[in-house]
Amino acid sequence: MALISKSKLGFFFSLDALLAAAILLGGVLLISSNYIARSPTVHVNHISQDLITCLSELEMGEVENSYVEGLFTGGTLSSSDSNSSVIEVLGKLWSSDDITIAQNITRELTEHLISSNYGFGVYANVNDMIYQRSNVTPTTINSAKKIISGVEYNRPVDGYVASASANQITSTHVETISFSPQGAGWRGRNSGPGWAYITKYFNISPDTIFTNATFYVSVHSDDRSYTTVDINNGACTINRNDNCFTGGEGAFCEYNVHGCLQHGINRVRLSLRNVGYNAHLHPGTFLQYEYELTESPADYSSFVSNKYYFDDTHSVESAVRDDECGAWQVVPFYIPPSATNVSVSVQVVGHDIYDYNSGWWWFGRFASWNGWRRMRDYDYIMFLNDDSPFDSDNHPASNEVYRYSPNQVANDLIDGTNTIIVYFNNYGDYRWGETEVSIYSDPFNDPSGSSYVEVNYTMTDNIPEYGSIKVTDSFEFGGGSSSDKTTSFSFPAGATDMGDVKANIVQTTSYSLEVSAGTSNPPGNEVFETPAARDVPTTVYIPENYLSLSETATNYIRLRDLGGNIIRPESTIDYSFYVPSRVGIGGVFSTAQEAVDDAEQRLADLVGPFFNASNIDTDVNNQSDVPSLWGPALVEVRVWT
Repeated sequence: MALISKSKLGFFFSLDALLAAAILLGGVLLISSNYIARSPTVHVNHISQDLITCLSELEMGEVENSYVEGLFTGGTLSSSDSNSSVIEVLGKLWSSDDITIAQNITRELTEHLISSNYGFGVYANVNDMIYQRSNVTPTTINSAKKIISGVEYNRPVDGYVASASANQITSTHVETISFSPQGAGWRGRNSGPGWAYITKYFNISPDTIFTNATFYVSVHSDDRSYTTVDINNGACTINRNDNCFTGGEGAFCEYNVHGCLQHGINRVRLSLRNVGYNAHLHPGTFLQYEYELTESPADYSSFVSNKYYFDDTHSVESAVRDDECGAWQVVPFYIPPSATNVSVSVQVVGHDIYDYNSGWWWFGRFASWNGWRRMRDYDYIMFLNDDSPFDSDNHPASNEVYRYSPNQVANDLIDGTNTIIVYFNNYGDYRWGETEVSIYSDPFNDPSGSSYVEVNYTMTDNIPEYGSIKVTDSFEFGGGSSSDKTTSFSFPAGATDMGDVKANIVQTTSYSLEVSAGTSNPPGNEVFETPAARDVPTTVYIPENYLSLSETATNYIRLRDLGGNIIRPESTIDYSFYVPSRVGIGGVFSTAQEAVDDAEQRLADLVGPFFNASNIDTDVNNQSDVPSLWGPALVEVRVWT
């Protein structure tokens, strides 16, 4: 026999107005078995509501029942349960799958209260039965509901929880060192060719472990035998007549340079010989190396500062033929669409510039961006995202420095890929320099005196979360050569933020390039089109607002040469994304070790496809009666007749 304590005598179940005076001991419903076999619907409504109110307000410590007291004595219920309502304890037992005990408690406390003329049941989350008495076939059913927090099926409310984070991770990265189109070294003859010497410097962290390296070289130069590429002062060389080069004056070579690179400063020098034209690089010259790196999770700043140094381009005319020379170079840089407070400054340094002053007006003219121009007025020309010059100089000093402040360039900047192209003593296929001329850059020995573009901005969104790890990957377009090529990719499951996405274009002849991106095929968003003569960079940045991070979305990137020139299948897409290095609280376990094992396994499942986690920190806590940890859950009482 269950007895409700005297402190709860005020609760009662009202059947109807005629029985109200007969109801004693509020919260205890005694319905006579001699009552009519089928009660009106209003009675069922009151019974369900009053029963759930009683179970919600009555605390387990106030119940005078031998079965319940035995649960406390035997340790099935803890002292903290005595202050919990009956319905909260039933929810806790349901969450830990102790349904038998929950059924017994419900039977002990309710069975004698509800007449056999009624069927009733207690349920969690609609269809999980805690207790049910099905002695009557339902014709009229009513229910009352109560939300309880802190419980969820198969989530025990007492035990240990743990989170895990990796203090160190080892991952494989892909880095691309891009060489933009540049040259010149004009004409010459076999006994005295013209030369264009291009030198790039870059730094590699001592923490990297090289796993592979490939140099893609796309040149327009004389195809006789000479050393075309020198990496780190003879560590590796590539000759112009090596078997890897395919093509005539416009030639392409893919060369394995693993073992040629070194930690610290690396130097790559290209020597391009010419006897009939302007020697230069085509889009498609880039060095790509793979490496392993062990690092700690980082905090990413919203402020970004990049300095894009020019390569050193040195043009030398023929020693036996006075046929002029000149130097030119394309330099791309990138501004994300979400960047704010953008500040860009430019410095161009020329060495041995020739101040051309022809005689009569009809001599020394060239076909320009708009009609014919006099060479003597354009010994220096600089373009910025346009086919009309941003600046020019008709009387440069031999060694001249051109500086442009953020205010000067601000109105000419665009989102995405920006390009600068610089000409000294030449334009297009016309040249008028003397002896030699250079676009000077030596970023490690003379950083302040070199040619560069400095880009600063603030990111207001797309900032990786603290502790995220950057993952990089690269793949080739593949297929055949074509003037119109499209490839696609998806970001993997687990990626939380998008990093940079870039296309590296490989051509042996170029004219005017168009790059499009989007999540449909063909992609409908133009992200770059050549703005000026020769202005086809090797690398084009793909703005993130045209791509989707979802693993179920396909991102398409299209390259199209508007002049019908071939784009090679060795063209690549570099993309990066971020993965968390930690997992939060998981399940509740009976032991601390089980909770730790679970956290470490969840971390391994999350990061395993991308990197190896080591030096793992786990945070384990004992949790008990935390009302907001799980749920909420819905408990329902149904009564029928």
